[in-house]
Amino acid sequence: MKKPTQVEEIKEETEVEKVAKRFRKTLDLMNEGRNYSEFTIPLLAQIMKLHKISELENVFTGKEEPSFEFIDHF
Repeated sequence: MKKPTQVEEIKEETEVEKVAKRFRKTLDLMNEGRNYSEFTIPLLAQIMKLHKISELENVFTGKEEPSFEFIDHF
């Protein structure tokens, strides 16, 4: 297995990764104490009236940067 370079080892999280982490934490908090019908990414995408689940999923995984309007809508 290739050993990571020193630059790769000290790489800090990007802002997009930090936002994605906050979205995941928010989902965890929303589901805290819920025993039934937990919120899921597909359910939240439907509630937000998004065209595709991947629009929200890509934000949660850090693949796509959300707009400020998207964050407010969430």
